[in-house]
Amino acid sequence: MANHRVELNPEKNRDYSSLITRQDKIVEELNTVKTRVHEYKIEKLQIWRLTIPCITPFNASQKKKNLSLIGNDIVKLQKTYIQWTKDAWNFCDSPKFRLDGNSELENFLTTILLHNFLLNLISALNADMTLLSSDYNLRCEEVENTINYSIAITGWFFIFISLINALIGLFLAL
Repeated sequence: MANHRVELNPEKNRDYSSLITRQDKIVEELNTVKTRVHEYKIEKLQIWRLTIPCITPFNASQKKKNLSLIGNDIVKLQKTYIQWTKDAWNFCDSPKFRLDGNSELENFLTTILLHNFLLNLISALNADMTLLSSDYNLRCEEVENTINYSIAITGWFFIFISLINALIGLFLAL
């Protein structure tokens, strides 16, 4: 069994190297935004066995604003990701490697390996971006649901107070 050496000179393969460098920056920014999305939590109040979200109409707009700032970062990241994906697919359609292999077989194997590696990067980054969008949408739904929950609790409270007032009125009328 022969050992083959796979080596890529970054100076001779600037297109491929720039794709990998840009992908590294996108992944770094993706991890930063993903961390912000996962750290975004709504405070909860535990009363006996009941957990109530602590969001009121007064701080709901602030929660939405904080979440929209994260959303703006995601939009910027998606634009960068879309441009990188276009460039990566263009490179995959017509790969141009300048290889210094000893044999034609080594050059062929290196081309296949690097091409498949780039395809795997495209697929993995696509999955990560989809997951980030899904997580962000879940956080948005959580804020909306919490606001609706607090409105329902407030409505129930006023109905209960109205019921007590009606009962007092009935007793006073008798």
